[in-house]
Amino acid sequence: YSLRIENKAGHKFPSGYPSRRASLQFLLKDEFGDTLFFNGAFDTDYEVIGHSLPYEEHHQTIRNEEDVQIYEMVFADINGDKTTILERGYEILKDNRIPPKGFSTQHMAYDTVSIVGNAEEDINFNIENATEGSGSDLVYYTIALNGYTGPLSAKARIYYQTTPPAWMSEMFDHETPEILFFKDMYDNSDRSPFLVSEISIDSISTGIDENEDLNLQI
Repeated sequence: YSLRIENKAGHKFPSGYPSRRASLQFLLKDEFGDTLFFNGAFDTDYEVIGHSLPYEEHHQTIRNEEDVQIYEMVFADINGDKTTILERGYEILKDNRIPPKGFSTQHMAYDTVSIVGNAEEDINFNIENATEGSGSDLVYYTIALNGYTGPLSAKARIYYQTTPPAWMSEMFDHETPEILFFKDMYDNSDRSPFLVSEISIDSISTGIDENEDLNLQI
């Protein structure tokens, strides 16, 4: 299966303060409504289940429930260690935020908004028909059905978070009156992820080799 995500904003998605991230969720069920595959689910603290430390690499192909697609910018300190403290930011480790349509690596200002990490080598990231500037990402799912041959149903969602747990943890490792005051507000706020877009497809056949383009649009 393949899933296409298109950015219809005029800037990278997500954009703004670097705590912001978007994550992809994919659910596959059999004809009885039983879950065969669930990738990108959230735990009770609204962290993406399967999120790797220190950060999740960009994926071109999702092969198991632990490979989660998270669109974000991650930066490191002068020692090359991931940090979420802006004053310590020295270099970018990952930037796979989906570019806007027309985004070009040949632009004179590309070095200020460059794609960094595995997404840079992804032939389907901001590229369609071997031409860059699509403003989209194509993600492939290779899912073992363990002998099941009946019809399938799929649902894909993309979520947005402004202050995900992985970003906040570095600050919450310290205690000052200001941090404790903010943490109290944070813990008592509605931190549930915002659903940006979703799409459902019923009656998908098994046993075919062609990709099923779900065309999730943002």
